[in-house]
Amino acid sequence: MTERGHDRDVVQCRVKVQELRNAYRKAREANGHSGASPATCHFYKELDAILGGDPTSTPMTTMDTSEPSTARGEEEKEEENARKGAEAGGDTLESPDKCSQELFLSQEEGSQSRSPVGRTNTRGGSRGIGSALCKRLLQEDAGVRLCLACRSMQKAAATKAMLLATHPAAQVTLVRLDVSSLESVLRAASEIQCRKAIHMLSTAEGLLTQEDCITADGLQAVFETNLFGHFILIRQLEPLLCCLEKPSLLIWTSSSNARKSAFTLTDYQHSKGNESYSSSKYAIDLASVALNKHFNKQIRFFTKSYTLTPYNGAEAQVWLFKQKPESLDALMKYHSCTSPMGKNYVESQKMDVEEETTEIFYQKLLELEKHVLARLNAPFSPK
Repeated sequence: MTERGHDRDVVQCRVKVQELRNAYRKAREANGHSGASPATCHFYKELDAILGGDPTSTPMTTMDTSEPSTARGEEEKEEENARKGAEAGGDTLESPDKCSQELFLSQEEGSQSRSPVGRTNTRGGSRGIGSALCKRLLQEDAGVRLCLACRSMQKAAATKAMLLATHPAAQVTLVRLDVSSLESVLRAASEIQCRKAIHMLSTAEGLLTQEDCITADGLQAVFETNLFGHFILIRQLEPLLCCLEKPSLLIWTSSSNARKSAFTLTDYQHSKGNESYSSSKYAIDLASVALNKHFNKQIRFFTKSYTLTPYNGAEAQVWLFKQKPESLDALMKYHSCTSPMGKNYVESQKMDVEEETTEIFYQKLLELEKHVLARLNAPFSPK
């Protein structure tokens, strides 16, 4: 694209794709009303050919996308906010609904699965890669128990119904969680702590935007949604993650757009820059390495990124689900890939991080955690 005179980066391209999909959806819905005058949008015919007349379908030949929301009212406003950088999806540019979702999974006693998973919690479970991951995990092991932690309980309930339609015996529970709100994170953690253990926790994508704003917690929105909300959740759930003889598995959803050049320790929330998304995803890589250093025998942290459709994008997570955590390299990022022939595979790549930087950043996160939890009068993990 650069050779052709285009200077958009990958995030801007994904935002543009989402805008086109939303415009096409609205035109399709308007044309579906009886007596309505014909409606159209830019590239209507081309989009109709790609999406097959279904604005919620995922084209197989385009970049990372997933279904846009079809709700009305408040979520229509969220779509506008997404274009302004206030709310967006993750690496799949998921929806105007912030991906405030986790996946916590667990295995039934006596399950014959080869995976190390007992209980698993997944964020991102109500749509996109989270939903695809749940489907694929149930295909791998029908005895796995899923807990979807989602911002939109309505969408979470719809996903649960969809999963039960194909796996009637599946055990699926829901927890409300918005990682852009520390109060919501603490409430969700308190609810999740009633469980016996968590063997696998997978985060979703977060805010896909290089623009930023301030949350009610006084933090940069992209930093809090993509990293810090997850960090607080993990810290609150340490007793569940560390209570097993075998290491628990935590999977961060990173990105190929995680860039070292976008991150600085002096401005780790990226309040003064214009690459908030890239900075937050590189910060995830740093946090993953640091957490592995401190909890290596109890929890193993891994980062992954993905491409194309949500189903393809879940490839690395499903692969990690089957591995023994202690056999994996914590300095590697595991990428979901799809060949030109449509074959899914996992590719590992060493992260561009320095251990000294990871430790300094980890200490800064601990300092910030202590400050915000003291302000909220919340329990603090001293470890």
